[in-house]
Amino acid sequence: MTFPHHDIFFIFRVFNKLPLPETYFFLAFFVPSFVLVVSALFYFLIYFALVTAVAALLNALSILQTLPLYLKITIALTVVGIGFTTVKHLQKRQPRGLTAKLSRLSSQQHDLYGGKAASLGELARAKLPIPYGFAVSCKLFEHFTRHNRITPPDTSNLPPEKLNDLYQETTAEIRRGRFPILPCLRLYIVYLSFILRSGADASLIVRSSFGGEDTREHLAPGQYISIRCSGFGNLLNAVRECWCSFWSESATQYRIHIGIPHEPRLSLIIQLFLPPEIIGAAAAANPATGFREEFVIDITTSPQYSPLSPEYAAKDITETVLINIAIDFPHIPHNEKLPLLQNIVNNLRSLSLRLEYVPVVEWLISNGHLYFLQLRPLTALPPVSTFIATGMIETPHEPLSPMTVSLITSVRPLDSIITAPLEKYIKTQFPSGLLKKINCHFYADFITISRVIVSLRPTFLQFLKFIDLSIRQAPSARQFLYVFNNFITGIEQQNLAAHPTDQLINTLKTLNTQMQGEGMMHQTTAAHLFQTLSYLFEQMMTAIGVPRNASRSLPVYRLDCIVLERNRSLNQLLSALRHEYTSGENPKGRPAGIRAAELWDEYLRRFGFLAPGDRIDLSIARIGESGEIFAGALQPLVASPPPPAAAVSQPKLTSLSWQHKGHNIVPWDFLVFWFLYNRIKTYATLREEVKYALLRGWSLARRLLLEIARRQPFVKILQVPDEIFFLEIDELTSIAEEDGLKAKIAARRQDFTSAKATVAKSIIHLSQDGKIIDSAPAAEQKTPASDIYYGIPASPGVCDGTIKRISEMADAEKVEQGDIALVDRCEPWMSVLLNRACGIIALSGGVVSHLALAAREYGVPMLIGAHSLHGVQIEGRRATINTSDGTVKLTQ
Repeated sequence: MTFPHHDIFFIFRVFNKLPLPETYFFLAFFVPSFVLVVSALFYFLIYFALVTAVAALLNALSILQTLPLYLKITIALTVVGIGFTTVKHLQKRQPRGLTAKLSRLSSQQHDLYGGKAASLGELARAKLPIPYGFAVSCKLFEHFTRHNRITPPDTSNLPPEKLNDLYQETTAEIRRGRFPILPCLRLYIVYLSFILRSGADASLIVRSSFGGEDTREHLAPGQYISIRCSGFGNLLNAVRECWCSFWSESATQYRIHIGIPHEPRLSLIIQLFLPPEIIGAAAAANPATGFREEFVIDITTSPQYSPLSPEYAAKDITETVLINIAIDFPHIPHNEKLPLLQNIVNNLRSLSLRLEYVPVVEWLISNGHLYFLQLRPLTALPPVSTFIATGMIETPHEPLSPMTVSLITSVRPLDSIITAPLEKYIKTQFPSGLLKKINCHFYADFITISRVIVSLRPTFLQFLKFIDLSIRQAPSARQFLYVFNNFITGIEQQNLAAHPTDQLINTLKTLNTQMQGEGMMHQTTAAHLFQTLSYLFEQMMTAIGVPRNASRSLPVYRLDCIVLERNRSLNQLLSALRHEYTSGENPKGRPAGIRAAELWDEYLRRFGFLAPGDRIDLSIARIGESGEIFAGALQPLVASPPPPAAAVSQPKLTSLSWQHKGHNIVPWDFLVFWFLYNRIKTYATLREEVKYALLRGWSLARRLLLEIARRQPFVKILQVPDEIFFLEIDELTSIAEEDGLKAKIAARRQDFTSAKATVAKSIIHLSQDGKIIDSAPAAEQKTPASDIYYGIPASPGVCDGTIKRISEMADAEKVEQGDIALVDRCEPWMSVLLNRACGIIALSGGVVSHLALAAREYGVPMLIGAHSLHGVQIEGRRATINTSDGTVKLTQ
């Protein structure tokens, strides 16, 4: 059994996230597992025990002993219900105190606890693992400054040469200050929670969460420090030092350049330190290109220091991995250096579809477990739209002529091809613009489609409607096939040449209404049911230990499916033709052999309505129209050797379900499997049978149009009959009144011919003005040649300047305005270079490192991973950075 990897209709994975008790209803009914059934009973047993306990308590109260039993049970149920409601209300209550657990925060607490703390709360709400910790509100700093009579200075109008003096004066006052008793006691309670959780030697991290940090507009990456500490006294000192970093020269220059207010709303985060094994960052889009389907993941292996301390970046080498979600998901390529890459991508994708912005996360692997340390929006992202080929979502991906498109859209919107099956049981408002015509091909908006999947939250009743649909849809589809095939047969048996033009046009419209109306509805619904049931079946088989390849090897179609009949007929024909071919007879047109000729005629009689490749476009001639067309389609198949005969018979469901050793598979389980598998084969067969019926209808529509093209006034306007496919259905009735129709037909034909000659891309990108972006910046290492070196774009742009090598903080002074800074690795303190340097080249580092994110906010071009420059003496030479092709070109 074959399942497509890229299918927008795999919506049933969201059923696993249904809230209780719907989850248990679903699992107990549809997932064959004794453990799940027992857990469902256990869930209701707990509820029953609570009600019984409350009822016993009420019965013990003398004032209620006289009440009848049914009233006691009613009061008990009410008390338990009120208790659950109260608990949920307290859990949802927004924290407003001096400290709050990170897991309780949301974006609404941004002003009080800072952007970084609020984003960690969003991670926790999205069920992503974060290190245990608390947020400390900006009220603590207000209490501290008021208690010590410290007046925070205003640095907005201070000249740059005075920034360091101001920093020394302000930090000295903060370091001398004492904490008020009550806030200090609250911090000590927080500290005790870490002691109780991890022991007396608990190692903590104090992080900034300041105003203007990690917002939609500005990130302030790496501008404020994070400090690791142990012991309550060291914790207080770390809090002071974190506050002091607000007035550092780098942070102050950043606020001045970006235009962030200098109001010191200094919140903090205190988290448990986790010893890192692998650290990194990941972005749900390519920062350099804006491509939304490309996830960029920076990996730093074997770290020597905490990922939250400034010194860690100077000790490790970072590798950047690019994952194309549209192509690679859900099976992410294995990476030896990062065993949890699949988890990172899955969580990042889920997070990106929940949020209204493109997220960047910092992550850490400790003791084999994945944790997320930070969430921030990806700012300054180029406005690029990503579209995927409709062939990746089970709709035809071929260039379609204007007549073909107009026939489809005259009956139904294009988006309904995707949404119609879902609307049968999920009542929700689907967005418009899911499909778009680009260069005569149809593409689906990648982000919109993905968000539709995530937004679908079927209720239990809607799930029952899906089950009802999977049972009732088959008889309705078979009834349509019977009526539609009889309708086509009736038209095919008529003498179309004797019909007037108006009657032919009306017949075409009637045929098209049935094809694009009920026919397309049955086709898309059958495809949807097959795909969702197949996904469910595979997940269930995998859950009980049956290998995925074993469930996928099951036959999909029923034995009487038209696909199998066509394959048998085609194989017989190919066998006869191969005999003639190997005997030296090259078939052209109708074959000469008697047996091959009979099989040829039989195949054309049954399947002559098909176009080569089963394409639907009306401009494509059907194989029944000419023997040469059919022979040309068969020629590659005839010349190729026949496939080897199958060594074993096809596997059966019983061999997988009853004889799979080591698993508890009971008869009731097999009945569920059998029901699902029977539905899968039913709708796989119906999908193909309806598709073949519609292809027969498209063939008849082509025949009707060619007959119309031979009539007046079409022969006066059309140079050849085939040009009628470059008209639209509404233009058939008003062709005599159209001015400039010949020029319009010529332009449409030219566009269509160009689209057919161009290799269609699976993924395309459009700029803000709707133009196709042909290529992305280079992302791979290339061999340097003639003073040209390559890197990975991290911040877009082009610049020219003198290269200055920066190895330590003291070297920053030699960078003058318009120079290009060359650094060994990306470190947070290097953001001071962005005020003067016109470009940055990093020999190693990450695309979503602090320095790269800051460079994008400053608008400074940057390349990372320029390993080919290692050992090259380029200090003082002029060079040009061009991130469009990822090059560093030495000009002097």
